[in-house]
Amino acid sequence: MSGGTAASPGGRPRIAILGGGAGSIAAAVQLSKPGWQQHFESITVYQQGWRLGGKGACGRGQNRRIEEHGLHIWFGFYENAFRLLNNCHQELDALAEMPSGGARWELPFKSVETSFAPLNEVGVADHDGCGWKIWLADFFEESEDRPWLEPDPRPPNERPDAWTVIFYLGRCLRLAADLSWSLVRSDPALKIAAEPVGEARRGIDSLGDAVDAVLAALGGDVQTLLGAAADLVDRLAVEAFEQPIVLDALAVVIRAIDFVVDFLRFDWADLIRHSDAARRAYYVVDLMLAIGRGMVRDGVIEADSFAVIDDVDLREWLLANGATRETVDCALIRAIVYDLGFAYRGGDPMRPSCAAGTALRGLLSAFFTYRGSLMWRMNSGMGDVVFLPFYELLVKRGVDVRFFHRVEALRAANGSVEEIEIDIQAKPTAEMTPERYVWPMPSPLKPGPAILTWPSTPAAVLVGAEVSNPNATPEEYESWYAPRDSTRVTTKVLKRGEPDGFDLIVFGLPVGCVPHVASDLTTKSSRWKQAVDHLQTVPTQAMQLWLKRPAPDLTDCPSGTVLSGFVEPFDTWADMSQIVAQEDVRDAATVAYFCSVLVDSTPPERGHAQQWLEEQKKLVSAQAMRFLVNDIAGIWPKSVDPLTGELDWDLLVAPGANSPQARLEAQYLRANVEPSERYVLSVPGSSRYRIAPDDTGFSNLYAAGD
Repeated sequence: MSGGTAASPGGRPRIAILGGGAGSIAAAVQLSKPGWQQHFESITVYQQGWRLGGKGACGRGQNRRIEEHGLHIWFGFYENAFRLLNNCHQELDALAEMPSGGARWELPFKSVETSFAPLNEVGVADHDGCGWKIWLADFFEESEDRPWLEPDPRPPNERPDAWTVIFYLGRCLRLAADLSWSLVRSDPALKIAAEPVGEARRGIDSLGDAVDAVLAALGGDVQTLLGAAADLVDRLAVEAFEQPIVLDALAVVIRAIDFVVDFLRFDWADLIRHSDAARRAYYVVDLMLAIGRGMVRDGVIEADSFAVIDDVDLREWLLANGATRETVDCALIRAIVYDLGFAYRGGDPMRPSCAAGTALRGLLSAFFTYRGSLMWRMNSGMGDVVFLPFYELLVKRGVDVRFFHRVEALRAANGSVEEIEIDIQAKPTAEMTPERYVWPMPSPLKPGPAILTWPSTPAAVLVGAEVSNPNATPEEYESWYAPRDSTRVTTKVLKRGEPDGFDLIVFGLPVGCVPHVASDLTTKSSRWKQAVDHLQTVPTQAMQLWLKRPAPDLTDCPSGTVLSGFVEPFDTWADMSQIVAQEDVRDAATVAYFCSVLVDSTPPERGHAQQWLEEQKKLVSAQAMRFLVNDIAGIWPKSVDPLTGELDWDLLVAPGANSPQARLEAQYLRANVEPSERYVLSVPGSSRYRIAPDDTGFSNLYAAGD
């Protein structure tokens, strides 16, 4: 990082990091590596409210209940994130062994190994035209590999540095071949002489041999043909990339794909129509072949970049490359791409939208490059697992994390940011040292020391503090829509180059915050204006239910299942039974997390939005009630009252509540509608307008996050 004018006595720049979400904290951790004081005078993180996390912030409520913005799961290909967290724990352990380092804080978890568990029970809600069925993806097997460890040496076509577009093409064809083989085995009546794909790879020593093998397999069984096509792609990945040869070879791949598609659709139509297993396998085969065809025809292979197809929606792109409408509308695509990515314009389930290149990059990385498990679930809330260790590390490194500092405005002139206006929301007492912002919560039910965690409300932190309004709600401390004076003690302006100011800025607030706090950037830079105009965001909604019975008693899914693709308003559900041990909720056998998009609406002006905010909460509550009355039987058939067909309300842990509405209100629901809470989409054509971290157009400004 360079740029800006340093005004400190040693000539070292002072860094101001705005926001405390994932992007900001990752930047702070990287900038504050041991020895950072030789390069920077100071690093200061400015965070509104009393906790870090952004959209991943969570707190502990009554009975140490974990309350989050929604469901947070890490994919097995998030190697950078896992390693950053693992390095954090290792450094904290090393500091604890040093005489001057001090003991580690009493956090809920002190290693990545204990913070995460493999999640192999992944399902999608599949509607067959008559009713909902759960499609469990049971073909993922856990291994001893871990994404936070340095990878062991791998075969040449599986090394991380070979994860090119052509690598993914080979993987698609290989998966299509494997599933074609499973289709054959699913019906003994099919008299196709096919051998397992792994046997088809012998004797392929050159690109020419690979092309000949594909041509020889045309007209034979589909498994051998697809295996030969995958071998051809493997050879393309290691041969010298001579354009004429590659184009000729790719034309042969297209011929193989077209032949297989025609064969499947006509010869296996009856099997696919009458077997759920065959139908689902066919969807995946058809999907993989459409992806392969499109990667070749649309120049993705030649460019070695998915960005060339980011101007079109994934579903439109798949249809254009030969996928059937049934495949494009199947539960797998709906769940993995659109539901898990909240990819609906305006929060409208009838308007799915996700750029094809971005969707494929994520989809193929998730399925073909994961380590150890497709997904990893956190054994507590994201605040406990991710942000508490990072916060402890930043404090021990000497980074100044200033809570109750809400960024209000950035002012720019002459190509740089000159001022940052910040509201100080509260002035805690001098005894409120950094580590005391996380509060010790003892457990009356479980022996052991009290754990440090962020509370759901700032009341404990604000004891004795100077505040503007003692009756301010916790939501107001984290809101841009609440009246500004409701949580403003005073305002200060940081100036570039002055002793108590800054030199460099890391802007870690989401793009949804830019119109509210950085409108000066959009008026002085067409690039920032275009980013705000083209990068769309949506609100989301979340529900947590504490249940008296474990999930397998309510559904046919195994414990710990994550399922998506279900009906709105809550299309995604996760059985979070692992966090019960972290709470003191009596009688709770599991906690069920639900989430989805929330229909968008325009908020009133700041300071006049209280009624609107209340309406958003009521909307989530009303949708939750309707969902539990009308829809829950689709995924939890054993949870409903046999007389009414709606949820058996006695299943909810809600002491003292007698009515269904009271039992629901005893759970945890939230509408994520604040600018910093809205989910950033990747609609077609928007990727080009994203601001690069080191190319913001302002000499002392850097961007982090989404």
